[in-house]
Amino acid sequence: MLAASSMDLDQALEFSRYAQRLYTAQPELAARIEARLALPLTWDELDRSALANASNELELAAALRELRQAVVLTTLLRDLTGGADLREVCANVTRLAEIGIRAAVDAHHRWLAHIHGEPIGAESCTPQRLIVVAMGKLGGGELNVSSDVDLVFVYPEDGTTSGPKPLANQEFFERLGRRIIGALAMSRPRASCSASTCGYAHTARVGHSHHLLVRWSNTSSSKGAPGSATHGSRRGRLPGIAARNSSA
Repeated sequence: MLAASSMDLDQALEFSRYAQRLYTAQPELAARIEARLALPLTWDELDRSALANASNELELAAALRELRQAVVLTTLLRDLTGGADLREVCANVTRLAEIGIRAAVDAHHRWLAHIHGEPIGAESCTPQRLIVVAMGKLGGGELNVSSDVDLVFVYPEDGTTSGPKPLANQEFFERLGRRIIGALAMSRPRASCSASTCGYAHTARVGHSHHLLVRWSNTSSSKGAPGSATHGSRRGRLPGIAARNSSA
């Protein structure tokens, strides 16, 4: 359902200092958004090449920040002018988080593996990837602009990386998790990000009897969904926690 009352564009800009700042600082972005404001956001129209091509943390943070600005400004103005309902707002913000998390996982995995080699499973002797489980509103596809992002990081197998500076897989993925949280924090408007605003992350091996994984996998009211780094072949190894549950 669309809002019963809505503003025109000038009123919406007066209502939001964030929108005012972006309109002033980025007139080209403002013009693109204004030209398509009557239409829902389509992700194909957004240039995400900078995310894939980032060669360091600063470039990744800048690309994430630019994407965030475009999505949030479009969503905000469509909401205030009556063009977007709550479903569209939540869908846009949820998709933005998923894209940002995937980009951070892929980039930082690549950069860590360049130094330490790929993490190899002791059982399967195959390269391992981090599995990101989104909890709370992100897991339920209900993320809003003011929502926290709560993540759990898990990995399939113990083992050792294959490079000249080897690490245990646990250490590799713990470093990766910390870097992902740091990358997401850098993309936000604030210079720093606390655990409460950036969300909570925990790293553990799939199947390990850590109390957090056991509790979440046996709580039907929790909402959890595998993040964009999940490989489909591994979903079966996360019963209860990796399946989206909307019963809350």
